[in-house]
Amino acid sequence: MRICGVFVILLCVGSSLAVHPETFDHSSEADFVKGKFEKTLVSSLGEIRLARGVEVVLPTEQAPEVVSAIVVGADKNLYVACGEEAKIYRLQDGRSELLAELPGAMVTSLIVDGAAMLAGTGDGQGAGIYKVDTEGNVEKLWSDPAVTYVWAIVRAPDDTLYAGTGPEGKVYTVDISTGQAERIYHAGKLAKNILSLALSEQGLLYAGSDKSGLVIEIDTSNKTSRILLDADEKEIASLVIAPGGGLYAATSDAAKLGATVRPNHVSAGKAASLQETQPAAPEEPSVLDEAPAPEEPAQESDSAEPEAPSPQTQPLGADMAEMPETIMKAIAEARAEEEEGPTPRPSRRKGGNAVYFIRPDGLVETPFRRPVTILAMLLADGKLTLATGNDGAIYTVGADGDEVTKLADTDADQVTCLQRSPEGEILFGTANKGSVGRISDSFVESGTFVSSSLDASQPARWGTIHLRVQDDRDADISVATRSGNVAKAEEETWSSWSEEQPVGEGFLSIVSSAGRFLQYRLTLRSNEAGSPVVQQVQVVYQVGNLAPTVKAVTVKPSEKAAKPQQSTGGPKAFRHIQIKAEDANKDKLSYTVEYRQRGIDVWVTLAKDLTKPKYVWDTRTVTDGIYELRVTASDSPANPPADALSAARISDPIVVDNTPPAVKDLAIHVTSGDVVVRGVALDAGSRIISVAYVVDSQEAQIVVAAQDGLYDSSEESFSFRREDMKAGTHRIAVKVTDLYKNVRYASVGVTVETQP
Repeated sequence: MRICGVFVILLCVGSSLAVHPETFDHSSEADFVKGKFEKTLVSSLGEIRLARGVEVVLPTEQAPEVVSAIVVGADKNLYVACGEEAKIYRLQDGRSELLAELPGAMVTSLIVDGAAMLAGTGDGQGAGIYKVDTEGNVEKLWSDPAVTYVWAIVRAPDDTLYAGTGPEGKVYTVDISTGQAERIYHAGKLAKNILSLALSEQGLLYAGSDKSGLVIEIDTSNKTSRILLDADEKEIASLVIAPGGGLYAATSDAAKLGATVRPNHVSAGKAASLQETQPAAPEEPSVLDEAPAPEEPAQESDSAEPEAPSPQTQPLGADMAEMPETIMKAIAEARAEEEEGPTPRPSRRKGGNAVYFIRPDGLVETPFRRPVTILAMLLADGKLTLATGNDGAIYTVGADGDEVTKLADTDADQVTCLQRSPEGEILFGTANKGSVGRISDSFVESGTFVSSSLDASQPARWGTIHLRVQDDRDADISVATRSGNVAKAEEETWSSWSEEQPVGEGFLSIVSSAGRFLQYRLTLRSNEAGSPVVQQVQVVYQVGNLAPTVKAVTVKPSEKAAKPQQSTGGPKAFRHIQIKAEDANKDKLSYTVEYRQRGIDVWVTLAKDLTKPKYVWDTRTVTDGIYELRVTASDSPANPPADALSAARISDPIVVDNTPPAVKDLAIHVTSGDVVVRGVALDAGSRIISVAYVVDSQEAQIVVAAQDGLYDSSEESFSFRREDMKAGTHRIAVKVTDLYKNVRYASVGVTVETQP
């Protein structure tokens, strides 16, 4: 493998590299999926390549609204089954013609049987299996009064036909030559419909159900069964036998999407109106230990009386109540679109549906899970192809799930069926809007990918683009760019696309003008070897140097110094300065701290070239007063001196008060043995926060209340009374504390005489 790439380094002119270049790096599916794909696609590995050629074989104008099945007949013509009417169309020489109209209300399944076809029908009188030849002749092969839907039919090599049916969850064998049938499996209470079938080379039949999402293995020789998988989803829409053993099972549970569907206008029993889908109901109890017996009595079908049909449409039949939710939804949307216009696509949520791989040893892996419904699946060339609903896309999945690629994105809501042509092309049918298309086995000649808008946050100089290309041949890729200062990329507000520059063994400069936003456009061209593959795109840019921003300066008093051994353990003489600063270029910053006393214009440097946004100031080095701090942040550590920028912020006023408060007018009065002490505490720089006293230095401090009830100013009167002092001489000491824990002691002596 040869890695071909383009990488250009920004040229340094003078001091233009004052700030560091930055890079947009796109290398994952999530990075690329935000862009616009035109005949290109991206895989789950984050690789962009050309899409396969897609040709519309039957356009919407000529197609049924719901295409339920497509086959390639023995005559090489394409036959299309209708999912909302019991009709089959033939496509011949680019023209569509009605081939046959069958009993029932819809064609649910269609397979080739030699020169003819076998069609399963449903929902209405005459539902069963019919043989249709290329002349349009219809012959009933088999029907049963208890069967309303034939969802799946599989032909065995010995001319035995297997039919998965509803609404009683039964599987039948049907002899193609005689039309004789035998029931070989009945799901009983576990399911209403058998939606999918697959037959292994060993003769084991696999069935997928609705209701509980079961995959059942049926031994057709002795009519025994066992459950292989009880999925989290309600419907198993498709089954595919894996080469070498194992089984792929695809689920289709609309409730897992949290999807909203338009109310249905089809009135039919319990399904008379498909209201907006509610959150998924609690799951059915696990049935892994409930293998149903083949001879279990058949369940009675619901017999609810159908409501009157709406004036606009005819009912599909009372048994529509037993149809799988996903199929009901497709038919409901088709009818609604005919009457009201296109149905909005539902919102996506996490969860979605899965492809499970049941290994031969019974262990289960999950190679695919996305917020879609999976309506059909086929395996070819070691990859799964999935037809999905709710986004109308076709995916390819590596057999082990290592790579997922959106192969095609249609205008329809659902891709309903898949078929492989003898030439190896993938044929697909859609619903809402109905159409038939063909995906070529070769790549388109050329395609483009346009990235989402890259936002540099500020007008930027765009430097280089670097492509990593996986290619063992000459890759034909070119790159163009455009820039602008408006978030939404439009021709009127952005620059024009630059000229295409071929990607080769060299370096490419982005020639688009400076701007906040940039888009790149990749053009890929195929050659005989196939499509080039782009694995990574890097865009290097540089925003001009921007001044930092000092967003906040916080100052808090503390007795703790910068070094613990210098702490006072007493007054709050230190100011802890915290700086909050930002730099748009993410440059490393340095800080200068200055102070000045209010009324003086001169700033005094306190600290400079700080590498951390904090500092501890010992205010004992200055006189008491009111100060301001100015903090300057500079990006000089990351820029040449001539290009460095700075910004400053001045703090709120800071009080420096390292002087203890004073006590004045301290007086004592003795009356009838009671001692009353009065005084005034005052501080020049801050407020008084407490007064306390002790007697003879023997007692714990006793707090004294402010005379006005609150210590809230720089001058506070206080008084207190002692009634229990013993006779003799005593010393009363008063302790006054200010806001910064400066303390003043004052004392007075008193003699208490002995009482007579």
